[in-house]
Amino acid sequence: IVPYQFSCLPGTYTDQTNLTAADQCDPCPEGYYCSFGTTGLLGFNSPKPCMPGHYCPSQTPSPTRYPCPSGTYSDRSDLAKPEDCYICPAT
Repeated sequence: IVPYQFSCLPGTYTDQTNLTAADQCDPCPEGYYCSFGTTGLLGFNSPKPCMPGHYCPSQTPSPTRYPCPSGTYSDRSDLAKPEDCYICPAT
């Protein structure tokens, strides 16, 4: 018999197995997203870098949830806040 594995909520993750509650998960770190956490026998879902053109504060559940503000951009994939985006050059 395999024990039930609690899943982490979006925006959280774990590198542990055999969780007894979802609150044992850790917040996804800045610059990364965690679309879903631990699921069944898969062990764990590692945080993934945020998408270029977007930023990911702690506990971000999606790679494109927070786009860089209008007039800014980024080709990097590890931004944590809107101020990390670059101002677009004047044309």
